[in-house]
Amino acid sequence: MTIFVLLLSLLLGGTFLVSAVSKLRHPKGFILTVLEYRILPLYLSTLYGIILPPLELSLALFALTGIMLRFATIMMSLLLFSFIVAISVNIKRERNLDCSCFGVLKKRPLGKTLLIQDCVLLGVAIFISITHTWVQIEAWSIFRLIGVKDDTFGFIAAASIAIILCLILFLRRCFSQKNIPFSREKLSARF
Repeated sequence: MTIFVLLLSLLLGGTFLVSAVSKLRHPKGFILTVLEYRILPLYLSTLYGIILPPLELSLALFALTGIMLRFATIMMSLLLFSFIVAISVNIKRERNLDCSCFGVLKKRPLGKTLLIQDCVLLGVAIFISITHTWVQIEAWSIFRLIGVKDDTFGFIAAASIAIILCLILFLRRCFSQKNIPFSREKLSARF
């Protein structure tokens, strides 16, 4: 069972990692894609587009390293469910959009195959979250393999990964003037 869960975790983690990295390389393009889905109001769509790539990256790192796997798969399940809803609504509307599942890395139109793929990934994430307990470090984790025995290390490592990613994104946003959505010039032009 442990090998099976390891393989499923690597599948989920790898998928989320590739997806996150490609979205982080082109953040504006991804935010515009989220806006194009027309599911959430403007402000929430922008916020979702900003938060999703670093969240995907964090969850991918948790799944790949075996830290807080149950938490990571529950969060992945929620994200996958939101993707399924957005795809379904736009298929129902008969809109021809690019999914941007992997940013600009791969063009892929919305369709039933994409919906099935996300449903399979959702099933995998739910399976792992149901069959696992709240262990901070999995038995197969790289940290266990290098000799870490303390389960509190998993919580500390997970918190550290999340804080570092948030700090990097915050600094990236602050020092990149072209990424700031409302500069003084844009505000004065609006009013």
